[in-house]
Amino acid sequence: MTINVPQLAQPTSLPSFKSLRVLALAGALVLGGAAISETYAGGGGTAGGGSVGGTSSQPSRVDGPTDTDQYKDAVKLINQDKYAEAIELLRPLNSSSPGDADVLNYMGYSYRQLGKYEVALGYYNQALEAEPKHRGANEYLGELYLQTGELEKAEAQLERLDDICTFGCSEYRELKAKIEEYKAGESAS
Repeated sequence: MTINVPQLAQPTSLPSFKSLRVLALAGALVLGGAAISETYAGGGGTAGGGSVGGTSSQPSRVDGPTDTDQYKDAVKLINQDKYAEAIELLRPLNSSSPGDADVLNYMGYSYRQLGKYEVALGYYNQALEAEPKHRGANEYLGELYLQTGELEKAEAQLERLDDICTFGCSEYRELKAKIEEYKAGESAS
């Protein structure tokens, strides 16, 4: 098989590690037959548009807490802005499967929506300790930092998402938009 690759202009400096990683992954996709891990291809994550859903950046588990009706019902409640009710469903899942990043992330999200920022911060930190590349927890932690006036920390979360989302992801775009909105609000006041 012959692959025609167009000539690119010679770079004036060495490419970054990230761009080399992107090129290597793109090459693997073109050649077909190279497996790309979930870390690069990306798992579900959280959806935009005011609703939450999906899973973390790791391969799906069999019979994990996120496969239960109780978890799915909690996500439905979150999407209906019924955060206290969602917490009541998530709490036993967190007890039976401690360290599940998806459950911890939604616990943090629900508490943040209720204005309990310190509690939310604890859950986000636990989620990221369990799974540092969890896109949803990284995005939501950045949003929490904006809500508490910590712009620099929010921007650090955006940088983490940029590193995690090799080919871009909705979590990066959403946090970036919220940071821009936050900055515009600061300059207007």
